Amino acid sequence: PRERTFRTVRTVGIFWGIGVVALFIPVAHFVLVPLFLLLGLLSPFFTPAKEGVVLGGTAKCPACDSELAIPRMPERWPLSDVCSSCKRALTIQKA
Repeated sequence: PRERTFRTVRTVGIFWGIGVVALFIPVAHFVLVPLFLLLGLLSPFFTPAKEGVVLGGTAKCPACDSELAIPRMPERWPLSDVCSSCKRALTIQKA
């Protein structure tokens, strides 16, 4: 919970920081500043929804035994991926 709170506050700060920088862009600031302020207000409703993150890594394809790169992504089990060598659809289960 503490890490999620930090992530949420950081996301709000990033959006509002971009909004402050957008103040100095002529004409576009009429749209960009309200947009980033609104995104900052709405981001807490979407950030805590992520329970965890898969950091990524590598695995071996069970069909062709080649290296399979697992990208960083939100944690939603089972993970689905495609082997880049044999193009076979793979499902990765949580251990």
